[in-house]
Amino acid sequence: MKLHFFILMLGVSLFSTACGGGSSSKTVSPTMYTIGGTVSGLAGTGLVLQNDSGDSVTVSAKATAFTFPTSVTSGSSYKVSVMTQPSNPTQSCVVNSASGMAMGDVTTVSVSCTTTTFTVGGSISGLVGTGLVLQNNSGDNLTVVPTAST
Repeated sequence: MKLHFFILMLGVSLFSTACGGGSSSKTVSPTMYTIGGTVSGLAGTGLVLQNDSGDSVTVSAKATAFTFPTSVTSGSSYKVSVMTQPSNPTQSCVVNSASGMAMGDVTTVSVSCTTTTFTVGGSISGLVGTGLVLQNNSGDNLTVVPTAST
């Protein structure tokens, strides 16, 4: 009788384990990935990048890399854009390889910044003598020579 009871209990135990009757439950968390990349030419302050998810990151002057603070789930799309251009000095930054689908940590976004330059010039009239030197911001001297008139 004890043998029959033991076999019956063994069968019930195996059946409940095979059917998921155990008390353990596992929660599977989605895989999360970071979005980031490289920065080149950044001299100014105030560059802010934005991922289309609404996540943004401020990139420090002279930084060579960035990573958004919030990770995205595997298979999510991303699209990086410049939210605020840098200043001091004024620069223009463009984003390359800006969009895709996160199937792993993304490090291929590249941001390239160039300093905005302006040409300073003008005209001089009535100059007859020599020795006039124009100076731009304590440097970049330009000697102005009077033109010969006929």
